[in-house]
Amino acid sequence: MSVTHIEESQVRKFAAVYAEAVLTWIDSQEEQWVTWDGLSHRFDFVSVERDADDASRLIVLTINEHWQRQIGEVDELTDPEHRYFDAEALRNAIEYQLTEEGMGERILKGYLEQLARLTAQLDADFDDDEAETDDGLSDEEPPET
Repeated sequence: MSVTHIEESQVRKFAAVYAEAVLTWIDSQEEQWVTWDGLSHRFDFVSVERDADDASRLIVLTINEHWQRQIGEVDELTDPEHRYFDAEALRNAIEYQLTEEGMGERILKGYLEQLARLTAQLDADFDDDEAETDDGLSDEEPPET
């Protein structure tokens, strides 16, 4: 399956938004959605609790207590209660992991592949539905026997 090329600038923007979403989750303990349209350089994050009914957003990831499973362990403290916790150091470590270690590009490519599969499935389902209704009969007329 062919995937659109991911630009380095897209990965950097994604990394910055992802890191900010993690810090927001750490601060608020509210799950966050990282969103993207799959084409532009515009990423965003929103609280799941506040925006759960907004169907216009394409969700790349959900940030919660398992966020390190998505990008791997980072070499910074993640407990905000620890006396040496440094939010800026954690932000930098997350961005580094996503940009320099290649995790950001892998996540975005995986998202695009999943989006392509879903689109193909929806197209196939639509084509199947069209083929079933193209039998020459009206939906309101019963077949002649």
